[in-house]
Amino acid sequence: MAPGDINIEILGKFVWELVFQYDNSGNSGTIEHTYSVEIVESYSSSQFLKSVSETTTKLSESNEVSTEVGASYGPVSASLKYSYTNSKEITDVLQNTTQSQIDQSQTTTTTETRSYTVGPYSTLCLYQRSFVAPGIAVKNDTFRTSPNPLTDDQLEEDVPLEFILRPNLYLVVYTDNLSSEPADRVRELYGAPEDINKGFKGKYVWLVPVWGTDTRKAINNVDLVIQGKADNRYQDLAKGAKGDFRYLIPVHTANNPQYITDLKLLRTPHSTQPDPNSGYTGTTGDINKGRKGDYLYLIWRTQTAYPIEVTQIARNS
Repeated sequence: MAPGDINIEILGKFVWELVFQYDNSGNSGTIEHTYSVEIVESYSSSQFLKSVSETTTKLSESNEVSTEVGASYGPVSASLKYSYTNSKEITDVLQNTTQSQIDQSQTTTTTETRSYTVGPYSTLCLYQRSFVAPGIAVKNDTFRTSPNPLTDDQLEEDVPLEFILRPNLYLVVYTDNLSSEPADRVRELYGAPEDINKGFKGKYVWLVPVWGTDTRKAINNVDLVIQGKADNRYQDLAKGAKGDFRYLIPVHTANNPQYITDLKLLRTPHSTQPDPNSGYTGTTGDINKGRKGDYLYLIWRTQTAYPIEVTQIARNS
């Protein structure tokens, strides 16, 4: 965990859902029963993130977790608390929901055909395990059979999800189309397109700053890291495009009173630096370095700011 990260838990539930109940009790022969089953992965990022936010607020108000006043938090990882109950389908959905910062819903369905043998003078119940949590529903490929219907206490099992939340200094927002661009995205200095992935295959990628007044969390600088390996602590600016992973790393330097107060993108056909007269004195390296296309920089202005110590003054009556 990074400094400032917090842990929370949200309750999910495993449910055994009845697929079929076959009664062969009046037959002396064996029955081969074929049935089509669906493997379903479904999530709604808005419902998921809303639940995370509400839970964090409640825990903060009851002093069960310590959060910074006015800070915005986002999930960077999620997992089932008890790993023995995990599955690939659940892992994939949790990864999708923690990586999405926009209102996005998706359902993936796979159909499989399975055969089951029902013995003479017997019955067979087939159950499929489902996992449900706020904004998440998964029917995975775990099945169980029983000669009799399961009891109520066998049908459901509560299981907590563990989350690591991190304060947001800016958000990298992914969309599937240009029209879904966030209204509060970082703009290009001269009105050029703001999509980080412009000209490359992959997601539309936008930067959305999170502003605040707490100098303990404010940033002084932004580092650009381009590397061949993924780093799950950060959000890839080249998501969906081939090639290197590209990350912006916010930097907070203690005892440096110069804080970033304005962000812009600078897109140009050639390598350059911001015009000194523009007031933008900070810049990253070329975000598109190593791939064809425009030169692209994140640039910023800074301003001196000091924390204010509030002292109560008693008035003379």
